[in-house]
Amino acid sequence: MTDTQTNINQISPIQMQEKGSGPVDISFKNIKYSVQVGKTQRDILKDLSGFCQSGTVTAILGASGGGKTSLLNVLSGKIVNGGKVTLTGQIMANGHEFSNEQFNRFSAYVMQDDILVSCLTVRECIQFAADLKLSGTDEYKLEKVNEMISLLKLTKCQNALIGSKLIKGVSGGERKRANIGCELITDPSVIFLDEPTSGLDSFTAYIVISILKDFAKLKQKTVIMSIHSPNTDIWNLFDNINLMVQGKFIYQGPREQIISHFSQIGFQCPKYICPGDYLMQYMTHSERNDALLPSFLEGYEMYLKDDINNTIDKNLLKDDIPLKSTTTSFLFQVSKIAKRTFISTKRDPMLLKSRVIQTIIISLFIGLVYLNQNKITQDSPIRDVQDRISLLFLCTLNMFLKSMSGVLVTFPSEREVFLKECNSKYYTAHAYIVGRLLLEFIQITIYPIINTVIIYFMTGLNQQEASLFFYFLLVSIALSYCGNALGLLCGNLFTDPRTAVAVQPLLSIPFYLFCGFYKNRQDFASWIGWIQYLSPLTYSTEGVVTNEFYGITGPIDPVQQSNYNLGKWNCLGYIALLFVGYQTLAFIIFYNKRKVLQ
Repeated sequence: MTDTQTNINQISPIQMQEKGSGPVDISFKNIKYSVQVGKTQRDILKDLSGFCQSGTVTAILGASGGGKTSLLNVLSGKIVNGGKVTLTGQIMANGHEFSNEQFNRFSAYVMQDDILVSCLTVRECIQFAADLKLSGTDEYKLEKVNEMISLLKLTKCQNALIGSKLIKGVSGGERKRANIGCELITDPSVIFLDEPTSGLDSFTAYIVISILKDFAKLKQKTVIMSIHSPNTDIWNLFDNINLMVQGKFIYQGPREQIISHFSQIGFQCPKYICPGDYLMQYMTHSERNDALLPSFLEGYEMYLKDDINNTIDKNLLKDDIPLKSTTTSFLFQVSKIAKRTFISTKRDPMLLKSRVIQTIIISLFIGLVYLNQNKITQDSPIRDVQDRISLLFLCTLNMFLKSMSGVLVTFPSEREVFLKECNSKYYTAHAYIVGRLLLEFIQITIYPIINTVIIYFMTGLNQQEASLFFYFLLVSIALSYCGNALGLLCGNLFTDPRTAVAVQPLLSIPFYLFCGFYKNRQDFASWIGWIQYLSPLTYSTEGVVTNEFYGITGPIDPVQQSNYNLGKWNCLGYIALLFVGYQTLAFIIFYNKRKVLQ
């Protein structure tokens, strides 16, 4: 891309030699990044050019809002041109332009937040990354995991759980290193890190940066990080410093030369003060600093800019980019995701034990309330029929809402893990959905079995034929699947889990208001009665009522009086169709939302 105003995402992928990991220098020219905010355009990065050499650690420093994270995200391909975003300029590796797909094959990005599965151990997290991001034998992957654990000094805590607010786990520093290990397992040539010391004490932060320093020096890697305010010990680990103010560079070059540069433009750092702390006072937004900014920019233009541009030009078409092939098959991805989901579910008391206990207790309560509800007496047939229909509706509604609310609780935390891993090319969105649903379906099959076995026999529902019991069980399972799909749909519609939980009643209440239990379906006004056809409870209610009163004679026939004429197996089929529809819609929204959230 020779024209600096060319769309940065319109470059054509070039043919590159397939190699193992090797040194890669990152350079960029005339990067301009702006966002449309209302009717105004906000310029975030303003014509930036720079060079990051292999074997070095480059730190991008600046005050909040200075553009350091934006630059990191642009260089790592996380910000793309389109919509309200305008992005132009050149980004090169070893002097070559590259596509986003190629970029992911020689680089890694470590997010500021340490998003890991809380119920896995440190070793299991890194092993999962190795299984999906490395090619080769299991022995080779295990060897790489052992090397990474040793490199990151995680040997003592390798078998400890990551942990969460409810589960005791490793320390913040160990969690940070585990997160870094998941990205470094592929031995990338370039590593981007967003605020790697955020939330860490000074000693732990020093350990993290020193490990990255050794990694860069020993393996000739290019390490680029954004950082806010490093102490003196961490400052001395950096090879190169990029200082940013309001989307522009005021310094870019070796750490050792930063004091002399600012001295020659009239800013002398005191002898016993960390240069980073001294310069940070000039990078924050204030009237005084805004007045000084032209002096900094003039010094950069006069003493540094030409040398940087010459360095970039000298490294054009330097070497081929070392690309790695890490593609795994769809079935392999599904198997690993399913295995991890199983381990996580087994270890998390909130995901399995509590829900099983809850199902048993609620089922026993319902069973006790409707104990031996197996007769229609001549004295009060209407009351007996009403009680039995109420029991049937309560059973189906319980399974539907339980399954729906369950996924709303667990999905938001899983979504963060998915977005991080999918963005890092662990697996495809399709593989994640299939792998997750395989284990989810096992769970939401177990709960209705427990529920049905307890309630059906405690209350004495129709036991004339075994097929009647199994039909009731099938409807309960189908409703559980439908509730899960609707919960997933609701969870995908909203980024904030609290909003999803708050909106859930707006989605579920109309379904059981219009299902025909509270009011005859034929009596609904036509302009709103269509809701009944979208509700799985409409068909489950008719199905289980038809099933329950099969072969039972009495003065009242609830099937005839309610105009239930679809047939119970047709009702089950309609529930299955609604499940497929809701699951498909949930996946479409999930897939499209993924692009937005990433």
